[in-house]
Amino acid sequence: MQSQVELADLRKAINAKLEQLITIKSTKDIDQDYTGYVVKFSDGVARVMGIKRARIGQRITFYAETINERGENTLIPIDGMIMDIEPQWTECVVFGEERYIKEGQTVEIKEADRNVPFTINFHPGLIGCVIDPLCNVQKLDDEDEEVPVEGQIQKLPIEVPAPLIANRAPVNRPLYSGIRVVDSVLPIGLGQRMLIIGDRGTGKTALAKTAMINYGAQGSAVDEPGVGLKNGKKVFIYTAIGKKVSEVKSIYADLAQSGIDFIVVMTKANDPASLVYISPFAATSIAEYFRDQGRDVVIVYDDLTNHANAYRHVSLLLKRPPGREAYPGDIFYLHSRLLERSSNVFLKHTGKGFIHASAEEYTIAKSTSNSDRYITASITALPIVQTKESDFSAYVPTNIVSITDGQIYLDPVLMNNDMFPAVHVGLSVSRLGGDAQNGVIKALTKSIKGDLAAYNDKMKYSTYGLELDDIGKRTIKHGSRIIAFFKQGLLNTSSEYDTARGISKMYMLKFLEEMFWKSISEQPEEKVGDYTISLLKNPNKTDNKESLSKLLDLYFSMTKFGAKYTDTYKPSNKYVLLKDSSFAVSKEFIEFFHISTDAADMNMNELYDAFISCLLTEA
Repeated sequence: MQSQVELADLRKAINAKLEQLITIKSTKDIDQDYTGYVVKFSDGVARVMGIKRARIGQRITFYAETINERGENTLIPIDGMIMDIEPQWTECVVFGEERYIKEGQTVEIKEADRNVPFTINFHPGLIGCVIDPLCNVQKLDDEDEEVPVEGQIQKLPIEVPAPLIANRAPVNRPLYSGIRVVDSVLPIGLGQRMLIIGDRGTGKTALAKTAMINYGAQGSAVDEPGVGLKNGKKVFIYTAIGKKVSEVKSIYADLAQSGIDFIVVMTKANDPASLVYISPFAATSIAEYFRDQGRDVVIVYDDLTNHANAYRHVSLLLKRPPGREAYPGDIFYLHSRLLERSSNVFLKHTGKGFIHASAEEYTIAKSTSNSDRYITASITALPIVQTKESDFSAYVPTNIVSITDGQIYLDPVLMNNDMFPAVHVGLSVSRLGGDAQNGVIKALTKSIKGDLAAYNDKMKYSTYGLELDDIGKRTIKHGSRIIAFFKQGLLNTSSEYDTARGISKMYMLKFLEEMFWKSISEQPEEKVGDYTISLLKNPNKTDNKESLSKLLDLYFSMTKFGAKYTDTYKPSNKYVLLKDSSFAVSKEFIEFFHISTDAADMNMNELYDAFISCLLTEA
């Protein structure tokens, strides 16, 4: 009896061992499909053999041998990514210390990385930090202290499809940059992709930095009450692509001093080209994480010229056929799939978080009791591209111009003439921002581009010493006012109202000069204001009655400033009396100026200051 019990126990032990051996063999066979070894390595590209189940875009881990502080041999994991798959081998790029990679070393696709694209481990607590594309905190100085990172790790894939067209919201909320020439002539809307392009040293980074700081200092961008999860907070991501550490330190200091929520994703000039290649994609994934939390994000890519060069470097090492300027054939697709991820989208709150919603769903919900569950959130992209000798037609610049929704061109000639920001209005355009622009500013600025073109044309004649007529003189005078108005110091921003105020000043002076040019030109400068008022009392003496109508339109527009509208306000009969088909300004309009007709020495600027003082109380 005892022998039978012992025999049964022995059988159980043998069966358990056999099952264990079968499991080990099965697991080993599966693991062998995901392991291999390095057969060739040079310039950051490794050729790996032995991996049977590989996918392009997967994370791969290299195990490099090194000696630790105690003199012992140890293995350190180094991340890489699969780029090409051939019948006999796999081509990978390496993101870590290339000096440790040697032929014959073991590589592995870890179990957690086998069914997903390349991901980064992001901590929400990294706001205010400088990180690399793999979300490792970087020190800008040796004296910098370690930054404690709190929060649950979020695995973010660096490549995801762009939002569906059906889930995209119209670009109808403005991003006020504080830069007068941008806010007036080249407006930016939340969810827009606005290219900043120009030669080296023309102030591209300074313009983007000023826009981030000024917009971050403004109030909440939330126009829907929703579930209140935005709390008026915006997130700013500055992507330094192949930059010097000294440049990043300066930008980081300004962003930190401003008090905005920001993250700097940095790759240095001496980093591997593969790491530079993934940096804008990693930064965009971080931006998408915050957008899907219901927050508006502004992301700056500085600059995509370095990114294109890094991708060309990697592609040539992978033996991909070169095309124009030695760039690979998919360079356009590279940047289009990157920038297409920036947009304004509809979000629905489910109680646990936000999910994307369609425009139809959003429209239906807005008319029901569930409207507070829907909001819009955006990623606004400000890519920067560097040109050489103002060559606007080079390969990469023209590619990105055709992808984006407008461009701000910075002209080195204007920069050399002490114009900052050196924005060339004629070569710049905003294709979407006008729909988000305040209606008053939009109405005031519709003729600025034409006025500047006329100014430049007349200046050509004046340089040759040709005599100009009265219209030419007024054109030059008005154009010089516009240029002076657009000049701004670094980080010296202008509010939305100040921008409208300055534009209205320029056009008020223009209209007054058109109305009374012959009469005013005969008056001493100190008598111009007083004399103008006397002419307003007798408008039949005006040289241009149409300009008087424009001045009245300007008056009504400014008194209604803040309201969005599509049509220009028309003068009211309360202020304009019609007599024999001519204009006569009523008493109320004269009183609007708050100026005594007995003023002795009032020039045009003082006349305007009195004019605007009343606007400040009525607007």
